[in-house]
Amino acid sequence: MGGSAAGVAAGPSWFGSFNKGNRNPMKQVMMRFIREEEGQDMVEYTLLLAFVCLASAALFINVGTSLSSIWSVANSRATDAATAAS
Repeated sequence: MGGSAAGVAAGPSWFGSFNKGNRNPMKQVMMRFIREEEGQDMVEYTLLLAFVCLASAALFINVGTSLSSIWSVANSRATDAATAAS
C-alpha cells in the first residue's frame, strides 16, 4: 500500500494536519480557513453578478415605462385615425 494511509480521504488544503496530535485541531483548521484566499474570487464574481443583475433590473424597469408610454401614444393615434376615417 505504499506510504499512504488506507481509507483516508484527502480534504481541502486548509484541512491540513487535523490528525497529527495537535491539542486544538479545530482552531488550527479555522485559522487556516480564515487565512486562505481560495474563495475570494468566488465572492468577487458573485458581487459583480449581483451588481449586473440590479443594474439590468433598473434598466428594464425604465425601458418598460418608456415602452408603455410609446404604445399609449401609438394606440391613441390609431384610434383617432380610425375615428376620422369612419
